[in-house]
Amino acid sequence: MHSDNFDLSAYFRRINYTGHAAADTATLHALMRHQLFSVPFENLDVQAGKVVSLVPEDIADKLLHRGRGGYCYEVNGLFAMALDALGITYRFVAARPMFYPARPTENAYGINC
Repeated sequence: MHSDNFDLSAYFRRINYTGHAAADTATLHALMRHQLFSVPFENLDVQAGKVVSLVPEDIADKLLHRGRGGYCYEVNGLFAMALDALGITYRFVAARPMFYPARPTENAYGINC
């Protein structure tokens, strides 16, 4: 996910990151940890029947400037924009919660993305 005007400094402030902005493994691990503890998963818009925007600028506005959490696509999109800004290659991989086929539940797909 790419945004021509992604504000990496605002991202660092949002996740309380004060380290180096380098395209290396140590920075990647630090950013992952900081984002996990600073930008929560939130599905309030989904529960309210609102459409979740996947437009990069909308994601940045909601999560960085309005201080909200985001749906899985939003928090992962935010992280992807940060990686892109740092020149780190990434790719999206689909996932879902694991459940036991012998005990399927109706909510198996609604737990998380």
